[in-house]
Amino acid sequence: SGTLLFSYNEDCGYVSGCMDPAASNYNSEAILDDGSCEYPVFGCADESAINYNADATDDDGSCYYDSDVLGCNDELALNFDPLVTYNDGTCEYPFSCEEGYVLDCDGSGECHPSYWIGDGYADCEDQNWGADLSCYDNDGGDCGDVVVDSLGCTDPSASNYNPNAFVDDGSCVYDVESGCTDMEALNYNPNAIEDDGSCEYPIDCEGLTTVIIDMSDSYGDGWNGNVLTINGQSFTFESGYEASATACYNSDNGDCAYVSCDGGSWQSEVSWTISDIDGNILLSGGAPFEGAFGGDDCGSIYGCTDPSALNYNELATADDGSCDYDIIIDYGACTDPNAINYDPNATFDDGSCEYDSSCNALEAVVTISTVSFAYEMEWSIEDAAGNQIAGEGGLYDNNAVYEIAVCLEDGADYNFNMTDSYGDGWNGGTFSVSVDCGELAAGGLENGYAGQVSFTASCEGGSDDAPWDVIITGSNHTIVVDGDAIIDLDGMPIEVGDALGVFFTDDNGDLQCAGYVTWTGSTNSIAAQGDDSTTDEIDGFVSGSEFVWIVWDASEGIELMASANYSDNMPNQGSFVVNGISALSG
Repeated sequence: SGTLLFSYNEDCGYVSGCMDPAASNYNSEAILDDGSCEYPVFGCADESAINYNADATDDDGSCYYDSDVLGCNDELALNFDPLVTYNDGTCEYPFSCEEGYVLDCDGSGECHPSYWIGDGYADCEDQNWGADLSCYDNDGGDCGDVVVDSLGCTDPSASNYNPNAFVDDGSCVYDVESGCTDMEALNYNPNAIEDDGSCEYPIDCEGLTTVIIDMSDSYGDGWNGNVLTINGQSFTFESGYEASATACYNSDNGDCAYVSCDGGSWQSEVSWTISDIDGNILLSGGAPFEGAFGGDDCGSIYGCTDPSALNYNELATADDGSCDYDIIIDYGACTDPNAINYDPNATFDDGSCEYDSSCNALEAVVTISTVSFAYEMEWSIEDAAGNQIAGEGGLYDNNAVYEIAVCLEDGADYNFNMTDSYGDGWNGGTFSVSVDCGELAAGGLENGYAGQVSFTASCEGGSDDAPWDVIITGSNHTIVVDGDAIIDLDGMPIEVGDALGVFFTDDNGDLQCAGYVTWTGSTNSIAAQGDDSTTDEIDGFVSGSEFVWIVWDASEGIELMASANYSDNMPNQGSFVVNGISALSG
């Protein structure tokens, strides 16, 4: 039994037709679907368009033409192009979703709840609410209900956090955190469940003197385990550049407050000060440190020791540079204490510093010649005690010559130090140190990060009289000439004022001077020049070639062949090595 519904047309009988409302030829009067439904085909219906679709029955506005520029015209996209006239779907978005949400797979940047994955509505071909989640793993894309392995703990802080779970099933388990559970303690941990006995409590400072502790770390990563202890009170900080705290001690009985700082790594970064409540520094230091303050015999008390200053501290025994004065005039002048017009009251340097240019000793000129990569070149001159008396570099131009005036002590020994920041030598650059009577030293850094040439600042004997020319090639071997060295001139002694030269054999078989020094009877050095590999001719020593010695007898005006003994204490002997060093022995 049942009810049959039908429609009848007096002229045609029963009405049949397309009964799908989504079809373009839907017939609302039809009661019998005859399979004639027709559906619209959306696309570009303009025959002049590049993407014309001959099957399209409905134009969807997607047409583009020869005049169009294809690309991404969405200003929110990473690859937005303002010249694009037609969006071809290539837009890329920087979107990320909040926790519990996932990105739409169509690249639109939309976010949807993560529990939608696997609910059967937007996982495969059948997508609802404009969502496309088909790019997510859903057990092979079955689009069914959420499966068991999609459930789990979704809290990252839990010990059983499951990064693959889409839906939290309440199974999260948390490790029991131990720590100080006493709210009155300095290190109270509100997350601790079990008390581990680590509670620290403030010291009762009633009736005691309070001090302020300022702690600093130059690198900015805390004290790396170092601890400052003041009479048993410990202070440190875990991260950052600085921290402060307060401590107390009994200042009435004259006892010392003992201080130590140690126990960690990177101690060169650590610094601290202990000050009274008025800001006067009682003690300062770094790590490691052991000391004391507070009593008569507990070390220096830092502060302003100038009675004319506003913050004069009559108890201070060491001035810390903190003095403040009633009138402060902000003006510029020379702030370099080494300048002859140094102004200690100036608040900023105005570039007016003047220096004593007079030289009461030996006036010399350092000549620096650059070729390439000149900004890598640096140099300095040190005396025998290691004090730097001159030096510069790092700002030179290529293919340039610089002259720097220096003042040397007559008869003193010096080292000319060469460095290269890249480590490949001076790339053809050279130096020379000259005085009125001649050249004291010359050379260059053939390769490596550093090199050194030793010389003596002396004009005794008039070295300009030697009839030898030396070509500076950029590579050299240092030969130290000991004042006690034995130089054999066929039984004749070398005399002060004579020139001692080292020679190599050129392409023609002739001896050529590679460097010389005037004999003074004291220790000196020669920069024996090596062959310049960038030239065709031999213009210096090649590696492994032996030194040949000639003495210029200044009194007789003649050259004499000589032989020498070499020190076993030096790495090299009588043969040339680039950047090598030998010494004539006594």
